[in-house]
Amino acid sequence: MDKTIHSMKAAVAAAIGLLTGLWGWLGWLAVGWVACMVLDYLTGSLAAARAGAWSSGKARDGIWHKCGMLVVVLVAAGTGTDLYRNVGRMLRTGALPTLLTLGAYALLSQRHPLSQMDGAALSALSGRFVL
Repeated sequence: MDKTIHSMKAAVAAAIGLLTGLWGWLGWLAVGWVACMVLDYLTGSLAAARAGAWSSGKARDGIWHKCGMLVVVLVAAGTGTDLYRNVGRMLRTGALPTLLTLGAYALLSQRHPLSQMDGAALSALSGRFVL
């Protein structure tokens, strides 16, 4: 019995060593990411089932979303995309539209505060939202 357990441990250690040699640390990071996605899907499905709101359509949409993330990462890895440079570009190109939108919301909320809106519009909104 002990010999079988030692053989199994040796086989698992050899498999992990082989995979580390093939993938490196980034491969194990990818394995952890996939494991987190599986855990996210399972816990979301269990929570929805417990609440009585589980839907096969929503579950399928979740799986497609996760597959899309995997495809994006695989394409980025296959093309040698520089992640840090791309994130920097994303932050630079998104900063101006974000600041302009925040400024527009601030300006509009100062000129037309929610408390001075038409009563009918507020009652319609309060039926659907917590104001």
